[in-house]
Order: sequence, then structure tokens, then C-alpha cells
Amino acid sequence: MPKGARISHRSILTASLRLGEVYGFEGCALSALSYLPLCHVAERLFSTVTQLVWNGVVNFAESIETVATDLRETAPTYFLGVPRIWEKIQRDTQIAAREAHPLARAAFRFALRQGERLATSALGGDPVPLSVWHRLQERLLHVAFFGNLLAGLGLDRMFFAAAGGAPVPEHTTRFFRAIGLQVHEVYGMTETCGLINVQRPGTLRVGWAGPPVQGIEERLGADGELLVRGAMVFSGYLHDEPATRAAMEGGWLHTGDIAERDDVTGDIRIVDRKKSILITSAGKNITPSLIENALKESIYVEEAILLGDGRHFLAALIQIDLVTVGQWAQERGLAYTNYAHLAGLQEVYDLVDRQVQAVNARFARVENVRKFVVLRKQLDHDDGEVTATMKVRRSAVERKFRNEIESIYGPGALKEVA
Repeated sequence: MPKGARISHRSILTASLRLGEVYGFEGCALSALSYLPLCHVAERLFSTVTQLVWNGVVNFAESIETVATDLRETAPTYFLGVPRIWEKIQRDTQIAAREAHPLARAAFRFALRQGERLATSALGGDPVPLSVWHRLQERLLHVAFFGNLLAGLGLDRMFFAAAGGAPVPEHTTRFFRAIGLQVHEVYGMTETCGLINVQRPGTLRVGWAGPPVQGIEERLGADGELLVRGAMVFSGYLHDEPATRAAMEGGWLHTGDIAERDDVTGDIRIVDRKKSILITSAGKNITPSLIENALKESIYVEEAILLGDGRHFLAALIQIDLVTVGQWAQERGLAYTNYAHLAGLQEVYDLVDRQVQAVNARFARVENVRKFVVLRKQLDHDDGEVTATMKVRRSAVERKFRNEIESIYGPGALKEVA
């Protein structure tokens, strides 16, 4: 069951002030697009409180499904997107490029290769700025190719683009940097008003969330769990003192996230949720997000849930992308009526298998996905399978798809999550 977090007015105002100080909101014409439920701390902080504190304008999306369209219509200057949103924009752009005239398609591929090469240099975390020649190349790519693309996506006016809620896949960050938009990773949680660490402009590292904002202290526990304290930390859970004592043991908020910390810069990198780390029956610790994100690099894979805790091999539940796989099927004359029908085609299973094998080749044998199931149903927030920010609820998914998991591991495979 959800727990109510007691957050003071002063704490969330402090979070907004710290965010604006880092990114220079004072005097800027802020306009945001709000699309998450307003009860979610990220939306409350980034879209409503921050606009009040820094004199901005809020545009409200029609729904989370129409965010890409709403971005084009409103062209905000400021936007927080959960990883799923940024991945969808990237995927839609790649699909549009594939459907373009052969000459335009070839030009886009050339420009993207050049942009990704420059992005690799820019995202290394080196505080030394790009050379004049590199900056000139970026400018030429913007004028010739990416300026119109960003305008078509509604991203051309954006001076602050952020991603939060979960780590952003490296290929997605690199794609947007290549086309001229830097997506800054921010890290926070409900218990800290949605803000703890933010990437600083000019010192960006792929996969790292930057140092803590002013007023926040951090350290790592013995097991690698990130512990924080400071002015923005909540005052406890509503009517749940045992949970409050557990979360604030020793005066530090236990985030539940396993992290790495750069002692020189203070940057952190979230490895995974503490409770999500898989330990196979052979005692091997597996970080699910690394493999899941690698699988989701494929334009045909919408979601991947890694299995294997206490089991002798890894497996996965995979949700296909309806648009890209549907287009792939149409190009091959494969008829289908809906998502379930499409997901059940043998040709689609073979397509996903090729994606899985390509990812397996990048990891050690013990980290290979030996078996997988293509889900016949799309994961849905209304069904309790994903959160408001589209993060997978692992325990709920494992219970709901117990038959699929038993087809992989055999009867009784869900006794640990029953």
C-alpha cells in the first residue's frame, strides 16, 4: 500500500529554489508541460511549485499518451521527462526517419553519426569545453539538419530538459545530445521533495546524476545503499512510525538505492534499487537495469523485466513496441488485429529472439537471458503493473504473469513472491 510522506511547505520551496539556482531560472521565461498526476512529487516540484517560485507558465497535457503531440503544440522552455517519454520521442523520430525519402534518410543517418561522435566527446564528464572546431561542427549540423527536427518535436525553445524517475539509457542520452538537446539527469525521491542530485551544465557524464544540491549530505552504507540528510528530507510517513524509524535509521534517510559515488566530484550513479538486485542460485549478483536497458535499446522492445532471483538462469518478460513491431509486420505482409494477436505471432517471437541474442553477446555468459516470454498484454498503470512515472512494479508483474513465469521455470516458480 502507498505511504503518505509528510513534506513541509518550506522543504519543497527550498527544493525549487535550489533547482533554479543550479540552472539559472531567474529572469528566464519559464514554460512547462505538466503530464504526470499532480499528486506525484516530481510533477508537484517541477511543474507547479517551480513555476510559482520562478514566475513560470504551466501547460497541461491532455494525457500521458499525448505528451509528444502536446510538446509540439506548446514548445515549452522547461521539461521533466521520465525515461519512457524520452525513449518514446527517440523511437518516434527514428521511425519517421526510416519512412522518409531515401535521400533524406541517408542524410539523417550521416548527420546522426556525426552528432553522436561529437556527443561522445561532450558527455565524458570532462570540464574542458569542446574545441572551436567541434563547436563549429555542432553549429553546422544544427543549421543543416537538427534545427528543423527539434522545432518539429517542440524542443527547439527548451533551455532546460531533465530526466528523472529512473536512470536514462545511455543510448537515449547520447541521441538527444547528438541532435542538439542536452538532457540533464536529476535524482530525487518523494521523501526528499523530488530532488537530491542534479547534473551541472558543462560537466556532464552519461549515467551519472551529478553532485547533491546545496544543503544535502550524502554517504554510502556498507552495502552500497545511498544515505542522505538535509533540509529537504521529509518529516516521516503519515500514521506509520515503524516505517519512519526504518527509513530514518541513524538520522539518515535510507533511499533504498544502490549507488556509486565519485569522492572527488560528489557525482553519484544509481546502480539499481536495493530490493531489485537479483542473486542467482549460484550466488551471482545481477543488476537487472543494465541488461533491461540493453534490451530496450532495440526499437522493437518497449519493456523488459529480468527474472532470475534464486534461480539457476536468467529469463525475461518482454513487451514489444506496438508501433514499430506493427510496422515491421506490415512490411512483411503479416496480418494481425490487436496487440495480443501481434505478440503471439511466431515471426514476432523470432524477431525478439534476435534482439535478445544480440544483447547476450555483450554480456558474460552468467548474465545471458536464456529464455524469455513475449507478453500478450501491455503493462498498464491502471492495472497496477507500472507506477505513474512508468516504472515497473516487479512484484505485481511477477504475480500477474505467474503462468508465463512458470512456463519458463516450471510449477512453483513464484513461491518467493506469492
